[in-house]
Amino acid sequence: MRLAALSVGTGVVVSVSVQAFGATLSLRSEVGAEYDSNANRAETLENGSSLQAETPISSPGGRGLVSLEGSAKLASATLFSATGRAAARGYSNESARPESVTILSGTFTLLQGLGDSTRATASASYYDAFQGARQDSRDFRSVSPSAALLQQLGPGRLVLGGGYRWFQFKPAPTLDFAGPTAVAAYRLNSQGEDGAADWSVSGSIAFEKRTFSSSLCIRGEDCPPLVSRGSREDNFTQIGLDVVRTANHLLGAGAAVQINASNSFGDGLTRGLAHLESTILLPWGLSLASRAEISLTRYDQSIPIRRDPVSGLAIASIEDEGRSTLRIELLRPIGDSFDVSARWIGYTNELGGQTVRYRRQVLLFSLGVSLDLL
Repeated sequence: MRLAALSVGTGVVVSVSVQAFGATLSLRSEVGAEYDSNANRAETLENGSSLQAETPISSPGGRGLVSLEGSAKLASATLFSATGRAAARGYSNESARPESVTILSGTFTLLQGLGDSTRATASASYYDAFQGARQDSRDFRSVSPSAALLQQLGPGRLVLGGGYRWFQFKPAPTLDFAGPTAVAAYRLNSQGEDGAADWSVSGSIAFEKRTFSSSLCIRGEDCPPLVSRGSREDNFTQIGLDVVRTANHLLGAGAAVQINASNSFGDGLTRGLAHLESTILLPWGLSLASRAEISLTRYDQSIPIRRDPVSGLAIASIEDEGRSTLRIELLRPIGDSFDVSARWIGYTNELGGQTVRYRRQVLLFSLGVSLDLL
């Protein structure tokens, strides 16, 4: 079992906007129909045996989303914005129904101007997945307050920030952690003249210190250990670079390196990520968006297949993800208020040389409706 945040796709959309006295408020709802070739996210080992004693379960399904977004200018240099979302996904195949999930998430940000070229922000984010009380469910909660300073520096903008994160993995408290976060980023924007393309280049480095509620693992001993050997601690660092070119169509590319330095045997890793993305305008009002992401992971030690001493189920780190993806979406507006779209997503970790193999395909069809009251 691997833990991954759910991405809710586009569906039937109803959007209502209200703007008055310097404030904006929009309501959006979505529903969509999909087909999932591996709804239970079954994984297999190299020898073909199943990690969860399961085979992939395919199923039609549906998903929906309701979100509320708003902003208000509290003073001449103070802006408040907030977003709240509720999403759900369900499957028609009875065997896949335990994989149905509900998600609540929200963010708020307070931005304060400190002069012509300086801004300060205070924000908080909340993400909560609900998937029942099964030992193998992807059921977790994350809460992250943070603050940042934004400074215009030369032709770009520098961002320096920090915060704290609490993460709770409900089925297995051994994966709960908390710790401080820090980020530094710089974005350079170049506006093209006389029809030339616009360019955006950004680089960032982020750090998160994770102190787990579980004990660290030691080579040659049971994991989780029956007797505490001290707390597990991870130092997670990500360094990334992104380039985007915007003209008649959008092209983007990026690369990142993730390093998880852990004092627990089997939890240290180095991962390389690279992506290409594009959005192209086609005849008849169609637009084609695509994104390919390759993920390659090298573990510091061979990954032990750990099992819960009570349930006997496999326990995997939230950093064991190593899946490459390909996403293609075709969208067409219909008048001023409607749009239809189709999306295909493929997941695999075959390129990463993993001990555990994973394959999944999702096909989603959607219809959108947008209403503007002003």
